[in-house]
Amino acid sequence: MSRYLINKVMLMADSTDDAIAQFKQDAGGFVDMVEASSHERLSPGERAAFEAWDFGALYALGAHPYILWQFIRGVYVPDRMSAPELSGEFIRVASQHGYPDFAT
Repeated sequence: MSRYLINKVMLMADSTDDAIAQFKQDAGGFVDMVEASSHERLSPGERAAFEAWDFGALYALGAHPYILWQFIRGVYVPDRMSAPELSGEFIRVASQHGYPDFAT
């Protein structure tokens, strides 16, 4: 498991409008690009969470909640849901997993 790489993928995806568009078009390809610039690889479960846009799984896997929020806001709003809907859904999903473990 690589919390560092999970957070790196999210930061890189949310860095520009073009990067968000690239992630939305091909999440797996975007992850491949980030992995190519890193010495680490995501686990199959981490990769699957990105490919499915499953922010609950990313949270459970240790994604930093502030980075995760910025990332999903860029990916989900306005295409999949409104900001208020996403806020409620984020709280609902995150609360199921409790407080994240930031140990490295």
